[in-house]
Amino acid sequence: MNEKEQKWFLSRKWIEIHYHYTLKEKKKRRWYRLQFSLFFLSPIMVLIIILYLFFHLHNTHSPLVRNPLISHTHPDMFL
Repeated sequence: MNEKEQKWFLSRKWIEIHYHYTLKEKKKRRWYRLQFSLFFLSPIMVLIIILYLFFHLHNTHSPLVRNPLISHTHPDMFL
């Protein structure tokens, strides 16, 4: 194998190894991102939804909302 072929072979080998490595890294990163979204963002989203529902339901049970004659936008209406 002459020098030119050797260089070509080494460069091909390097590209192959490097590409494979980057693919592995990408897969790993994708997996980390998935884990992050599953185990970190999901509970936060669930907490936000629960809090929203709690306060929303809590407010709908307040006497102001229960009474259809009292309007929020115009508090002095229907009085």
